Amino acid sequence: MIVQPIDPNWKDWIQTLSWVGAVIGLILALLKYVSEQKQNREQRVRELEQSQIELRWKQAEAAKKLLDEMLSDSDASAAMKMLDWNDVEFEVKPGLHLKIGEQDYVKALRVSDFNFGDKEQYIRDCFDSLFYYMAMIEHYIYSDLVRLEDVAFPLDYFLRIINRNRVVFDTFLEYYKLNRATRFMKRLNKYKEESPAEAARADAIP
Repeated sequence: MIVQPIDPNWKDWIQTLSWVGAVIGLILALLKYVSEQKQNREQRVRELEQSQIELRWKQAEAAKKLLDEMLSDSDASAAMKMLDWNDVEFEVKPGLHLKIGEQDYVKALRVSDFNFGDKEQYIRDCFDSLFYYMAMIEHYIYSDLVRLEDVAFPLDYFLRIINRNRVVFDTFLEYYKLNRATRFMKRLNKYKEESPAEAARADAIP
């Protein structure tokens, strides 16, 4: 049986169609690759956004937990009450109730003449607790576990009062090397300066 040779014209067409098919296949593969890459990028963006949302929630929850713990601490709460009110009565030790005002805590936080009475020792213990929480909050902020805006209130309000006698507090913190508490107060002051709207709202508090 004799096989007829392929017509050269048909051979050219077949070769052309093969090239066209290969090009179309290459284009389709490229389009598929581009589409998959786009979908992958979109998926990564969605995952990143979701992880950022989850991180933000964790930061907010950690901040709330810190503030709740500070506000539920009897000594730290007493220190904030001393700052907020003048001549309020406190039970400085079982059965002994004394009024404490601004002049009392200013005197009690001295770093000389360490012969403290019951009232002064109580004041120092209360502010020690408050400074402890400030230091912890600073550590959490520095470690990106919380954001400053989540812990600014109510401490920005009390810091405004502390600033009236800032030298006394800074001297106390420096003497006892409570550097994190100092850094937190500086950070919060700067935050208030950079957030005039927030500062204005804080100043409006009676």
